[in-house]
Amino acid sequence: MDRLFITIAMAGLALGSGCKAIGFFASPSYHEMKIPAEFDLKEHQAGGVMVLVEPSRGSYTGSALRTDLKTKIEHFLIKKARIKSKYIIAETTDPAALTQEAGSIPLGPREIAGREGAALVLYVRVEDYSLYGLEKQGYYSGSLAARSLLIDVDSGDIIWPKQPEGRITRAKVQVETKGRDAVHSRLTTAIAHGLSRYLYDCPKPNYKMNDIEVDYYIESLM
Repeated sequence: MDRLFITIAMAGLALGSGCKAIGFFASPSYHEMKIPAEFDLKEHQAGGVMVLVEPSRGSYTGSALRTDLKTKIEHFLIKKARIKSKYIIAETTDPAALTQEAGSIPLGPREIAGREGAALVLYVRVEDYSLYGLEKQGYYSGSLAARSLLIDVDSGDIIWPKQPEGRITRAKVQVETKGRDAVHSRLTTAIAHGLSRYLYDCPKPNYKMNDIEVDYYIESLM
């Protein structure tokens, strides 16, 4: 009887340990964990998505920076958010040149995207940009801030983020030794990653980037 009891007890212990082991191996590792998308753009790509980058007044943003930022955002949407390139809608006209037929009022992002046949427009407005040399020759520093909104073209509704004023992403390069172009590239890459990561399930190890300033409110929600 004692032997039977011991045998049953050991079998139960082994079974319990086995369940724990299975649970351990079934749990995702840190590298497999993902931060859920705030809005899964891939599920809504079929109607076409336009990326529209514009400067705010006083942001000192040239056409080169706008073009580079737009190109990098589109790259991240295709490579990371898995948006098919055929659904990325290109601009056929410089947005700055588009005006209402009846007057000289520039068209808004919704109107521009609608003319091109896009269902959604990811509107990115550069709020601040600075790039300057440091005392040590050849060393540079810079910062870039952009506000982003995803707009439904038909309804005009802001479908991302929840805040109607949009999501601000800030990037900063403290010191760069490889020149102005390297600072420019780091800033636009950081902004493109920083805003696109909310639109797909981003792997946790890839979520943060050194040049992106931390939004402690967003971090607290994770």
